[in-house]
Amino acid sequence: DPALVSTQDGETLPEHGPNISAFNHMIIQVIHDQKKNWFDATFTGQSGHIEHVSQADYGYGLVIKEGEEGLQSMKPLEQKGAIHTQQHYDLQDENATLEITTTYTDFQADRMRKQVKGRKIFELQENHMRYYEKRYPDIALQKPHQVEDDKQRNILSVKEHYMLGNAWEYDKDENEFVCVFECDELRYAYKIPEKNKRTAPFAMIYPSHVTEEREIIFPYSYDEEVTTKKEDNDFFYYEKDEKIDKEKNTLIQKYSFYTKNPIIDAKDVPLYIEKTNNIFTNYRVWHSDPYDKSGLKAKQKLPHEKQTVYTHAKQFYDLKEKEAKLTVE
Repeated sequence: DPALVSTQDGETLPEHGPNISAFNHMIIQVIHDQKKNWFDATFTGQSGHIEHVSQADYGYGLVIKEGEEGLQSMKPLEQKGAIHTQQHYDLQDENATLEITTTYTDFQADRMRKQVKGRKIFELQENHMRYYEKRYPDIALQKPHQVEDDKQRNILSVKEHYMLGNAWEYDKDENEFVCVFECDELRYAYKIPEKNKRTAPFAMIYPSHVTEEREIIFPYSYDEEVTTKKEDNDFFYYEKDEKIDKEKNTLIQKYSFYTKNPIIDAKDVPLYIEKTNNIFTNYRVWHSDPYDKSGLKAKQKLPHEKQTVYTHAKQFYDLKEKEAKLTVE
């Protein structure tokens, strides 16, 4: 059966009186094995058995069916779409490496499938390189990104391999070397209002479920105190856990985050902002000389300064024939 929805105000439809202008889109409701399924034919990149295909969720929908009255909630019983990232840093010498595997499930897999289709994987690869260069100036691609796509179970994984070179930067203010690690997916899993005084509700990134694991092998005996953090409130759940493998000089960190509601009332926004202060997405380590014990010395260099690079292109279009030609210098 067809169902009318709103791509903008779906979550707040029950607060408005009946009017046809409340809707701007139509999807389909399918009842299969006594279970409601919502499908949007405009979605692209979808895969998966019916148990794994991502369901449309615009908050509420008006099903056009004889005998049907009122709005129906589209919120699924459980949100299966998730992102899981594993980072492996090997900092044992100045030829440090970084391997990242990010796994996307259900609707997150659908979203990512569009970004890695065909030559788009190379665009993603370039974007990742530009992003990491800001943190690790000596970074180089060890091998091209690899994509594994299990369409039946709707699980997609992207594997990244980098040579970081010397991952430590000299901090002249601290007179020590610093290495920075970031929870990249978690950092994009939530947002903070620009103003904490609002009269309108605040839309969360929902559903948003991210877990990240980080393993760092240090070039020295790592014996810092481990920390844990947990924040469980009406808006989101966040947890950080750490442990040390002293035999391998390895620090293992685990982060988990998920949002609980798509909308935050305006009056609750100040409290939400206060709670987000307990979310940590980056981790920094300082050391006077991280490679002293191995007989190597970290490079005493100032933070990397990028040089401006200019490019000039010429395009030549030959449209005289049916089979047109384009030459680019």
